[in-house]
Amino acid sequence: MAEIVIASLDIGTRPTGAGPAVLTLRGSLDAASADEVAAAVRGLASGGARSLVIDLTELRFIDSSGLAALLEADQLVPDGASLVGSRGVVRRVLQVAALEPPLRQGDEATRAIAGSIVDDAAPRP
Repeated sequence: MAEIVIASLDIGTRPTGAGPAVLTLRGSLDAASADEVAAAVRGLASGGARSLVIDLTELRFIDSSGLAALLEADQLVPDGASLVGSRGVVRRVLQVAALEPPLRQGDEATRAIAGSIVDDAAPRP
């Protein structure tokens, strides 16, 4: 008998004082998990976060509901959100969806402020 594994999303949050808060996503961001992302961002925003860095390094899948969740996250914090660490299929979906504006990807200053986040993808033109 085959084992059925339902993909899930693990969310890590880290407020960083005066800098942007960090939201780390691991697994799959889809219709089943999009509301969890919004709830985590609301929690960071209510805790005083003005900006947000979303670390996609370990995100393996994203669908249209996930894209909507990222756009909502950008709206929930006053100074917006930046995406870092996207790769593979996730990077391709973000490129096809043209999410560079309004969300920023791979911003050097944001990564420096966020500390441990590393974007090992090739630089964008």
